[in-house]
Amino acid sequence: MSDIIMDHVIENDDVISLSHHFNKTNQSLLYPLSFLNRNSSLSSSSSSSSSSSSNVLLILNQKITIPPKLFINILNNADLIICADGGINQLKNFTDSHNLSSSIKPHYVIGDLDSATPENLSYYTNKGTIKLLQSSQYYTDFNKSVSLINTYFNFPQIDLKSLNTLDELETCEEKLNNLSKNSLKKIDIFVLGGVGGRFDQTISIIHQIYKYKLSRNHINFTILNPEHEELIFLLTPGENFINMPKLNQSDEFKLLGFNSIKSRHNMRNVGILPLLNDTIITTHGLKWDVTNWSTSLKSKVSSSNLQVGQEGFIIKNSDYIFVNVEL
Repeated sequence: MSDIIMDHVIENDDVISLSHHFNKTNQSLLYPLSFLNRNSSLSSSSSSSSSSSSNVLLILNQKITIPPKLFINILNNADLIICADGGINQLKNFTDSHNLSSSIKPHYVIGDLDSATPENLSYYTNKGTIKLLQSSQYYTDFNKSVSLINTYFNFPQIDLKSLNTLDELETCEEKLNNLSKNSLKKIDIFVLGGVGGRFDQTISIIHQIYKYKLSRNHINFTILNPEHEELIFLLTPGENFINMPKLNQSDEFKLLGFNSIKSRHNMRNVGILPLLNDTIITTHGLKWDVTNWSTSLKSKVSSSNLQVGQEGFIIKNSDYIFVNVEL
């Protein structure tokens, strides 16, 4: 008889500790709150991994509706700020509507620039923003932005200002990336936008993040849903510890600029979404933990679960899987 427990579900107390699950050598560590305060013990309490990566804020062409305090915290923890084409309009509209500092500006705006208004392009380029025209219709503005980010941090020998052509930046970055896979700096990209709105564009972003994980494993993506304060990210196969401590009201207001109203007191909603392949998962730190639980779009999906782990939660997954977590 096998000792393997199959398809088992247990209901936990509302608060549990995961300390006995820490420090496993085969455990991948994720720090979603590092984008809000990477120097805080709340975001990187047990590892220096977040400080060894470069943080990038990528603003897509979708209305920004998050609280200003949350936006400023993300902005202040970014080493590089990129607007993808019409994202520059969204930045200008947001800063104007909330009377934010006029010193806020992206380092680059990139794309075919058919959505960015001439007025906003002029406003930010006069402040020092570098405009990169990449007019290829084969690559999306998201693709162009990732090529820019990877080149900026990993291939500084390339003069980005000289690549205002059809698709020279994208083809150059792809070639260099393929030649240098074992010596690339880690990059964490915080994507503002990309989900919500048109469903095909949401699926396109999900698809591209998966494809980038296969070809550029040194780049991690976290999406902030602009219509709901939640983070979305991709987990690689194996055991993943999502270091996302529960916050008291003071810490929550300091990082987010508001005190969230959750469906269950002090428990974040968590979704484990098998958008790619059938997957077997085992979890620790959720209200309804599972062991060797098969999940797929054709069978069953763990949506509306809740985080009860004081330090975060753990997911062991047999294949790539997307996760969404409320802030």
